[in-house]
Amino acid sequence: MRSVLRNRRFRLLFAADLTSLLGDMILFVALPFHVYQATGSALATSAAFVARTIPQLLAPLAGAAVDRFDRRRLVPAAQLTAAAALSALLAPGALESTWAICAASVIESAGVQVVVAAVLATVPAIVAPDELVAANAVRSSAESITLLVGPVLGALLLGAFGIETIVALDAATYLLAAALLAGVLVEGGARAGAARPRGAPARLRPRPPARPRWPGGLAGTIVAVSGLAAVGEGMLSAGLVPFAAVQLDGGPQTLSWLVAAVGGGTLAGAVATAPIVRRAGVAPVLMLAPLFAGGFFLVVARTHSFATATALFALAAFAGAIASVTETSVLQGSVPASALGRLAGVFTAARALGRTAGLVLAGALAPLLGIAGALSVAAAAFASGTVVWSARPAALRRAAGIGLVRADEA
Repeated sequence: MRSVLRNRRFRLLFAADLTSLLGDMILFVALPFHVYQATGSALATSAAFVARTIPQLLAPLAGAAVDRFDRRRLVPAAQLTAAAALSALLAPGALESTWAICAASVIESAGVQVVVAAVLATVPAIVAPDELVAANAVRSSAESITLLVGPVLGALLLGAFGIETIVALDAATYLLAAALLAGVLVEGGARAGAARPRGAPARLRPRPPARPRWPGGLAGTIVAVSGLAAVGEGMLSAGLVPFAAVQLDGGPQTLSWLVAAVGGGTLAGAVATAPIVRRAGVAPVLMLAPLFAGGFFLVVARTHSFATATALFALAAFAGAIASVTETSVLQGSVPASALGRLAGVFTAARALGRTAGLVLAGALAPLLGIAGALSVAAAAFASGTVVWSARPAALRRAAGIGLVRADEA
């Protein structure tokens, strides 16, 4: 990981990631809470969450735009749009209107989808192929840090300064991230002739764009595995509160410790991915990490011990982070740069659809199977990645042939 952090362009990308993610996480916690305080309506609060999710289902369109147009212009425009949408909420009375909040959230999230696709497509263009796992591990650590810090900071800022300050702060993070990415992004689209990093194969040269479609082969396998894991994540999100309250007989503090365990496990897993892949190999990691994640969650579903549950949540998140970082790295290392934007959009949409399906499935199964039964199904969704890879040996062999880590990476 140290070698990739010596890359100035990647450091700027990481700083932009961390800045934007932190602002988003603070607002993600504070805004729905503000809506509930202002309206007293659980339906309005749910609408605030759903509004941010809808654009994720349309992410393939954002990915196609990333491959079609010059990213150096498209991404700043998307970030300015997101900042403008949030700034509009500072108008008098806007934050008291659920409709205004939902509309701004949809526009903001649409801009985010463009940025997410562009950044995923940019990483292979600024780091060498054998540094992809390290690069994605560093980026995943940014998500983990914001997961640990964001909710607490959001609650503190909301109580101390109010929702207006948080909205303004998140808008400012988009502007700062745009400035940081200005020296990082490479031109996308058919006209691009972006330079490749030393050692990168010719496949990284952009090709003419095509319409978004479901990927096949290795890329399709990764999208399917990640989508199934997202089903488990959605079910876990829906079942976490009743699990903490009923099965562990706890309260908000119990829930916060479980969330912190997930954040800590994810951070540790991101840091450990590169050395584990270097020692064990890509194929064994892709096969076994989902199985371990599902196995830990299966034991969680049966425990009534807070200490045991906290440890198992951390271990499951550790294994899940290793799987996620490795899958993303293989995806970037196996697809032409000209198609990465579209594929990132399909990847994001598949995960959003999986999480939505998991939320619905958990609500339907919990009354029938109980909390433990529903969490057991979630565990099976995580572990199903191992089944998919077992059924796709050709894809697994191709993944094993991609050099994703340096021989001396630590």
